[in-house]
Amino acid sequence: MKKLSLVSFAIFVSFCVHGKFTYDPSNGTIVDEVNGWTFKVGCKNTYELTLQKEDSSFWGTAECPLDLTEIYSADGQTRYRAVDIRALPVAARPYITAFIAPELTDIGEGVFVECSKLSTVSSPKVLRIGNQAFQNCTSLTTESLNGLLHKGVLILGSNEIDNQQYLFLGCTAITGPIVWNLPSLTTNVVAKGMFRNCTSLKEVRFVTDVARIKDYAFRDIASGASIYMPLTAPAVYGERAVSRSSGNYPKVYLKGNHDEWLNAMREKHTVILKEDFNNSDKWVLNESNVPNATKEKVRAAMIADGAMCVEAENKIRTVDRNVIAFVAYYGNNNETGFCWVLKIPEQGFRIIVR
Repeated sequence: MKKLSLVSFAIFVSFCVHGKFTYDPSNGTIVDEVNGWTFKVGCKNTYELTLQKEDSSFWGTAECPLDLTEIYSADGQTRYRAVDIRALPVAARPYITAFIAPELTDIGEGVFVECSKLSTVSSPKVLRIGNQAFQNCTSLTTESLNGLLHKGVLILGSNEIDNQQYLFLGCTAITGPIVWNLPSLTTNVVAKGMFRNCTSLKEVRFVTDVARIKDYAFRDIASGASIYMPLTAPAVYGERAVSRSSGNYPKVYLKGNHDEWLNAMREKHTVILKEDFNNSDKWVLNESNVPNATKEKVRAAMIADGAMCVEAENKIRTVDRNVIAFVAYYGNNNETGFCWVLKIPEQGFRIIVR
């Protein structure tokens, strides 16, 4: 028996959750019938996956998506170890609801793209998650995501920092809180568009520092979402890294080092300090990076978020006393993006006399 064939299909049983499979030793393949599909996984030397609809209305081949040496088989008796997952054929993606691989170490680029029914993922030993690995997995849960982002992860996206992008873009079921506690990262970056369009994501908490927060990392997350940043400011804070164009803008909470953080944001954005909200003569608009910015536009954008500030007698008054600044982006083609910067609220205390 050739392990790749057997083990490859054991993983597909996990993918599809239910179904039956048989091993055909005469040709080294495993055949499985799930939801009307027949999967045939070729031997190690073929690296080929064949899918056939039961009524033969579809037939296609793709590169064998799995390179495995050890994991549990479907009967739970044989143990193998999963080393790498490269990609799934498009035709199989609508049927995947769960993925369980306890020894998996590597999830390649774009493996689960458009797996809209994939909700449960358990790979607690994964060390690398490739670019776009879970893009548009619209059912992926917060619990599964936090399980993937464990302390042992080494690489998120790519070894090439400039090429890291879109790992969880469009994962609309993720609500948070997401906990970023990743001390082992060799590429310590929040990738470009990493959580973009995660429209239900309400909270992210950074425990460890990051070197860069790239463009659109938290673009268009939930209305009024909260991002609790680490103490150290990143060297790069990309365009619209935390932003929405409408609705209640997200809130960036800082533990300290306010000046460092605001200087990082100023590279790509206009930053208006709270003490200058009502004195536009002190506003410094970053015209080189936001050419369409005007004082009137900035003011109108601030007032548009009624949950955070109100206008009375032509003056802006913030609703939250912890506000430090308002951050705005005005780019070409009328592109905009806004967020608030706040200090973390002080924790109160009670004195109990007995």
